Amino acid sequence: LGKQGFQVIKIEDFELWVRFLSQGALAVAVVNRREIGSPRNFMLALTFLSKGWPCKQKCVITQLLPTHKDLGLQNCTSSIKILVNPTGTVLLKLTLSEDTPLI
Repeated sequence: LGKQGFQVIKIEDFELWVRFLSQGALAVAVVNRREIGSPRNFMLALTFLSKGWPCKQKCVITQLLPTHKDLGLQNCTSSIKILVNPTGTVLLKLTLSEDTPLI
């Protein structure tokens, strides 16, 4: 059976959920619980994810939902601005770069 994801942080109407994947990858969901209004920006600091995740140098970030988008190579101190629709979710996959050893 698979492992369940867990909530890392809740800031205002945003929730940040993570789930460990195979080969050191990480799934990250940013959920906007606000029901009305326009899309809102969430600033994802990768330091939120550092507990229990072996990215000590760089990782490749791919947005899977709502649209597929390559967000490129980021270091573990990067911050990424993510636009999330009301009652929407943005799903990201973070993959260790080739030069980052698994711990």
